Amino acid sequence: MALDDTQVFLPELWASHARFRADKTALVCGSERLSWGELNRRSNRVANALLDAGAGKPAKVAVLMNNAAGTAVVLLGIVKSGACVVPISTMLTAAQVATLLDDSGASVLIAGEATRALADEALARLDDGGERLLLVDGEAGPG
Repeated sequence: MALDDTQVFLPELWASHARFRADKTALVCGSERLSWGELNRRSNRVANALLDAGAGKPAKVAVLMNNAAGTAVVLLGIVKSGACVVPISTMLTAAQVATLLDDSGASVLIAGEATRALADEALARLDDGGERLLLVDGEAGPG
């Protein structure tokens, strides 16, 4: 990637930062700090888990997480996998989350520990019985 390239893709830009600025701070959220190298490693794990689950391009991946460093890692991982991010507010009810999941066509829902109960309730309301992969803080589990 050269600076005069007319097309620069975000995953390539992030990888470049991880290579050349691995120890520099990339993300600060409260007291948590992630370096470019750690952000790259963690987001790669998310991307690989999604790809292993068949959720790369052109899949839609819903995210139901609180604002935290882990959320940023998940969002970067989704983009790296080639999937489309479907952000869902944690302020919604389970019925509203289920409607968004259904309307968006998201095949995967990623939830954090704090939003797991809401995610489980929303998935149970779906016509398909909630048979969608649920990743909680990067670990795959049943929907």
